[in-house]
Order: sequence, then structure tokens, then C-alpha cells
Amino acid sequence: MKSHTLFNFFIFTAFLVVGYWISMKFFRAEYGIASTSLSLISTSQPDSENSMNNGQRSILLIGSSKISPSHPRLESIWLITYSSSDRTIHLLPIFPSGEEVVSDLGQQLDQSFDLINEQGNLKPSPEFINTLHANNYRWSGYLVFDKFAISNIIDLLGGIDLLGEVLTGDQATQRMPAAMDLPQEAFSFQVNIIQAVCRKLSELPSQPDWNQVISLIPKHIITDLNSDQLLIELDTLLSDKYSPSCNFPTLDVAFIDH
Repeated sequence: MKSHTLFNFFIFTAFLVVGYWISMKFFRAEYGIASTSLSLISTSQPDSENSMNNGQRSILLIGSSKISPSHPRLESIWLITYSSSDRTIHLLPIFPSGEEVVSDLGQQLDQSFDLINEQGNLKPSPEFINTLHANNYRWSGYLVFDKFAISNIIDLLGGIDLLGEVLTGDQATQRMPAAMDLPQEAFSFQVNIIQAVCRKLSELPSQPDWNQVISLIPKHIITDLNSDQLLIELDTLLSDKYSPSCNFPTLDVAFIDH
């Protein structure tokens, strides 16, 4: 089910981007979002065309230490959504979740995460996907990216202002704490990067060349989304007429502004 705006959020989170038309079944109660019964759309290509009329997109963003089947390490998981009528990007953290200690779900996701080779293409392991499904997470497309991709996207934006200091892509990624070792610190750093990228996107006089992001597929980004539709949605979402903003509905405002 190929869709679109993933790279927006991808660039949003310095591993950000956005995309995808979907009705989400529900967010997890433990993150403070009430369960909402919405019809899920299929991940098959025909259904993806029909889903574009409902105006809502959703995508799973997965940070990995490397794009390789040789023992990749899970760095992050975010679920993002936005609608065609509202340019607000809603971000739901899954891993790490912001707690001082990694949760049982976090442990399961870390242990099950792998990238497998299927007919010459890398994709997340079935065990990893099944773990997310078993905990009621649903999406219509995914994006897996490594630190090289994050670094290149930050540099494409001209660097980011992080906590009063302007950082290049390499400087930002080198400071990222390991999610399993320092889950709360890793989470805070990811939120700060997303906010910094969000601010930078709103300040750019013109759009970057998104083809430079597409060119990172498949060595540093893997996805089940269609790259052509991605570019169209990026141009629409980040047009001069609209300035998207980031929203963390499950986080305390004071924490976000910290």
C-alpha cells in the first residue's frame, strides 16, 4: 500500500516524514489516548487508492542502527498521522516511550526486531510486525531508516538548532543515546530533534530537493511506500501555502517545551 508523506515526518524527526491514508483502530491507552474504533484499511494496493478519499494518513517510522540483515539494533519507533484538512502532524511514541525503564513491550520489540531478506528486498521481520499488531498498533505503510539517512536529511535542511546549538547531521546523530541503555534520555533527544526539524521546515524559504532523500533507498532507507506518490505528497504537504506543525498528544506540554 504505497502512499506518501513519510519523508516529511522522517525529516521531522530527523528521521522524519509523513504519509499514508488510513483509519487507525486505536492508540494505546497507556499513552493517554483513548481507544477509538475506526475501520482499518487494507495494506493492498487497490485499497490504498480508495483510502485517499478519507483524508487521513498514517505511517510507522522505525529507526535502525543500520540497514542490514546482520544484527541491526532497534533505535526508535514512532507512529505519525495527519489529515488533508489539518496540517498538524500527530506523533505517537512507541519505542522508547519516555519511561526510565524499558517496558515489557519495549523489550519484546527490541528482541524481535530484525531485517530479513525476502526476494532480494529487506523488510522488518514477521515477529517484529506481529508484536506490534498484538499490541493493537496499526498502520498503512512503514519507513525504516538508519543514522546515515537522518544525518543526510538534517544536512539537507542546513543543520538544526538543538537546545541553542546549531548542529550538522553527523553532530546530531553522534549524540543520540542508545534506546535500550538510556531509554528516557534517548526519548528526550528524539523529541528535541523532531521539534528542531519541525521548526526548520517552517523557516525554509523554499523546499529542499526531496529526490536526495529518495536516493537513499534502499541502502539507508527501506519502505513499502511508492516513491513517486511520496514526492507528490511531500510537495503538497510542504507547499508554500501551508506550514505543518508537530503535535505530541500523549506528552505533557511542559516536557515538550523543555
